[in-house]
Amino acid sequence: MIYLSKIEVRGKAEAGDFAGSISLGPGLQVISAPNAYGKSLAAKAVIWCLGLEPIFGSPDNDATRLPEAVREELDLTGHPQSKIINSQCTISIKDNSGHMLEITRPIKSGDISIATIREIQNDGKVRESKLLARKLTMSDEHGGFQRFLFDWLKWPRVEVPTFRAGGSEVYLENLAPLFYIDQNEGWSDLQALQISRYGQQEIKEIAVEYLLGSSAALQARVDRVKAGQRAIELKESSRLIAEQVNEEMLRRGWRVDWSSHGSLSDVVARWSKQSLAATLKKESSVDIAVRQKDVDERIKKLSKALTTEPIDLNMKTAPVAASQKSVDLKRQRHVLNQDLSTLNAQLRETTGLIDSLEHRIHAASDLLRLKKTGVGRLDHLECPTCHRDFDLGLFGLTSQSEESIAAHIEAPSACARGRQDSQGRHRSVS
Repeated sequence: MIYLSKIEVRGKAEAGDFAGSISLGPGLQVISAPNAYGKSLAAKAVIWCLGLEPIFGSPDNDATRLPEAVREELDLTGHPQSKIINSQCTISIKDNSGHMLEITRPIKSGDISIATIREIQNDGKVRESKLLARKLTMSDEHGGFQRFLFDWLKWPRVEVPTFRAGGSEVYLENLAPLFYIDQNEGWSDLQALQISRYGQQEIKEIAVEYLLGSSAALQARVDRVKAGQRAIELKESSRLIAEQVNEEMLRRGWRVDWSSHGSLSDVVARWSKQSLAATLKKESSVDIAVRQKDVDERIKKLSKALTTEPIDLNMKTAPVAASQKSVDLKRQRHVLNQDLSTLNAQLRETTGLIDSLEHRIHAASDLLRLKKTGVGRLDHLECPTCHRDFDLGLFGLTSQSEESIAAHIEAPSACARGRQDSQGRHRSVS
């Protein structure tokens, strides 16, 4: 059995030193005391020493969950509101063999990101080390507090699937919320705060099975979740493969329906039933084997013509034809580049025009809404200094009806449609 044997908070204030401790034994412990006697402080000291402040949504190494009496100022006998100079808390954990672990973490003054660990053997030998209280404490083999604590407690390390890429281990902050009952809210589902932090799937169920030692059920759950993730990954892969196949076939003018619709088992059955070559032959009348045979024969003829057959010295048209073909292709490429440049310029101009028209339409729509609701209408003007009335005609203000505003909104849209039609006709002509 492993149990919490002592909780201690101590420090120094301007009025002097202060300290308080609670000794515990095996089994259920009930602590009863009036308000302001340190019951909540004792519970939060355990959480702070174990580096569990993130279960409340606090950042790593943030001590604001602890009372101000150990952070800012303390009321001592005869010295009210005495400022805190330094403070720290310590918890002691024992097992049946007599080994004891003391975990001390500063609260104020000192590096609060470091926990000091003292291992006390039953023969009196002491080994002291300093470990990181938070951040990478499970993955850091030498400086991580949680990694050391899990090894000392002989707790298994279990990797669980997450909503993100890769896995995540079961951390102490996943297990501790099951034992925390708030005095105001009662037992609260604190694991929910860990989902956004680690992205662990089904962590509530996994934490319960872990603490109950139900290794088989835990492993079955992890395997089931991983299998579901793998199925989703394979389904996404099948969708990408189908898109690539259809696009590649379409580039060659072959239209096939290589679908990834349905469940993963349906896709596997459909793709296994008929090969891509058979689908291509059936739907596009393209026989890959026949085309491959034709290409092989052409390669053989070309190879024979270039290696064994005699060269016709009187054959001069081939080089000239090849040169002319090259010139024609270069000229064609130049014309296409010019057309592409023109189209790009038209696209940029049209895009800018559309953006401008959209802004104008939005502004006019807002004005129409204000006109309909009467917001901003000036029925009466007066000077803010002398409070003399002004004539509205003095400012050249004119009234606008809803119809005129609506026509103003419609004008840019009609202009845009006309410009697009014009450009479409221009492209058709060119």
